[in-house]
This record gives sequence, structure tokens and C-alpha cells, in this order.
Amino acid sequence: MIDKETDIIRYKATLLARKIASEKFSRKSTKALKSSSYVELVREPEFLDFIKGLQQQVLLEAKTKNISIGQAKQVVASKVTGIPASSTKFEPINSEQFKPFKWADYIQLDHEFDDICSIIEDEDQPNILLEADAGVGKTTMAYELGVKFNSKVVAYSCSSGTREGDLKGRTLNTNGLFQLGYLVVAVEIANEEGICILYLDELNALEPELQKMLNSILDDRRLINANSKMFRLNKGAKLIVIATMNPSSYAGTVPLNPDLRSRFCGLIMPFPTAEHLTKVVDWTGIPEDDVKLPLIQLATDIFQYKVRGDVDYVITTRDLKDFCRKYRNFHKRGKTAQECLDKSLAFTIYIKFGDKTEKELVEKSANDTFPEQDTVVSQT
Repeated sequence: MIDKETDIIRYKATLLARKIASEKFSRKSTKALKSSSYVELVREPEFLDFIKGLQQQVLLEAKTKNISIGQAKQVVASKVTGIPASSTKFEPINSEQFKPFKWADYIQLDHEFDDICSIIEDEDQPNILLEADAGVGKTTMAYELGVKFNSKVVAYSCSSGTREGDLKGRTLNTNGLFQLGYLVVAVEIANEEGICILYLDELNALEPELQKMLNSILDDRRLINANSKMFRLNKGAKLIVIATMNPSSYAGTVPLNPDLRSRFCGLIMPFPTAEHLTKVVDWTGIPEDDVKLPLIQLATDIFQYKVRGDVDYVITTRDLKDFCRKYRNFHKRGKTAQECLDKSLAFTIYIKFGDKTEKELVEKSANDTFPEQDTVVSQT
């Protein structure tokens, strides 16, 4: 039921709209002529009273309902037009698509998984930043945390192409259907299920103005505004934010705003040790002395090249796993030990270096590291 005061404002709006519509403008009328008619209209006391009435309504709604001015404007607009504020349609969330899954076991470097679990368990709204080279298992860890805490994982890969609509949301069509962005989705799922992990991969690929947009969801406010609506974390709900970043030496990275960095705790994860690589890679069928140990040494040497700026790529655990798969594949097809090694290096290591100078450096390092292979592949 529309109250009497609102009905009066609505009636005045209808009269003004009819007056505007009754103005006779030919197709040849200039923009200046049309504008002068509107200027004349807004100077009328009736119109000014109408605007003041709306402003008072907005302030009253904001005060009595303890909502933002933007939300109050929506409420008043819905009363004046008779169209419910809820007519703004938000695309429904299919939370099942964010159900975590495991494709590999995360092997800890130095109890970092256990440490992060203890932080999540003890703190109400933890924000954790992990800085590490690509391929050390940051994403694997995030999803394993989701499995452990029975939490949906809303994951977004940040990039220089990220727009505000990706994070907050965007209108999809002329009917006003609004697609919620990843930040809003994470808040809504946390409110619905009591817990959610927001995983922001390569955070330092975001432009500075987009980094600023994250502040309100990372501090005690735990809210984000989208489409003139405030999405806020309910009391008792838990939003766990896990962000990763590559070292500043990587191409396409942007320094984190100090105010954004200050909202995180976290770790700088070192390059995996030989012992760690031995655990995380399936070395079945790979000769230990002739291939496995030299390959781990080559990966370590290339990491040092990267630190010195001689190459732009670091050999990851993904690359080592791929090398082992290719080596076993070539061996199964009857290739010699030397052929298995050369082909596996070509397919999984050398291909990662597009610069000719870098590729020559890596090939020379490999030739110096690997012993000459026997004709027959020995099995371990």
C-alpha cells in the first residue's frame, strides 16, 4: 500500500511528465530550443518542491532504515513509480559450480599448509597473500583448503584485462538483468552457507584503481557495493580471502597499493628444494642418477638464471611432471635413453624459452648437466 505522501509526490511527477510530453517540438527543433523548455520547467516552484520532497524522502528512508543513500534512492524511486525495487533482477548464483575438487595432493614445503589452516581456524575473517613463482602449487593449495573446510571456492584469475564488471558485476540486457561479479558472489555464498573462500590469483596483475576497489571487502567492513546495492557479510558468516602474486620480476605485474597490502598477512614461498621436488613429482621409470637428479639440478640452475635476469621463465613442478610423462611415453615406444632425454627436454623444457639467447643458455646448461645416456634405458 502506497502512503498518502508518496501518492502525492507520484501524482506531481505524473503531471510534470505530461507537461513535458505536451511540448510540441518539430524534427527541426534545435537542441537549444528543447533545452530552454526544460530549463524553464525546472525553475517552476512546483517542480522544485517536487525535487525537495524526493530528497527529504531519501534522507528519511536512509535514517529510519539505516541504509545507504543509494539504497534509499532505490526505495523512494520504487514508491514513486510503483515499481518494486526488487524488480532489478540479479542473475541467480549456482553455488555448486564453485564446489572445490582435488586434482593433486598439495605437498608442503615447510608446514605452510598447516600454518594457514591454523590462521583460518583462529581468525574470523583472514586475508592471506602468497607470493611465489608459477607452478609451486598455490592453486592446488587453495582448493585443498576448500575441501578441508567444506567451503566453496570462488576463484578469479586477475589480469591487466580485468574490469570493474568482472569483480562487481554488470548489466546483461535491456531488461535490467544484473550479473553479479566474483566479489559479490563470494559474499553471497558465504552468507548462504556460512563460509566461502575467495581466491584471487595473480593479484598484482590488477591495475591500481581496481586494487583500491578491494579495500572494503578485505577490511572489517566485509562489503561491496554493486548496482546501487550494498552486499555485506552477515554476522557469523566467514569469508576467507586467499590471494597469490608472482614476484615483481615477472612481466605484467603491478606493485600492490600499500593500503591493499596492509590488509593481508602471508608468506613468500621459496623455490622448491630438491627434496620437495622428489616428493611432488611422479618419478616412476625415470633413471635417478642419469635423468632425475640432473633434471632437478637443471631446474635449480634455471631458477638462478631467472634471479640474475638471464632468463624470463622458471621451470615449474608442472614442467617436471610433464617431462616425466613424455619420457615414459617415448620409452614405451622403444626410443633409446638418449632419444628419450633429448625429446623430453625439447617438448617440455626448451619450448618454454622463446628468446634465442635464453634457449641457447638453457641448452648449454642441460648439455653440461646431463651425462651421456646409455643406449638402453635403465629402470628404477
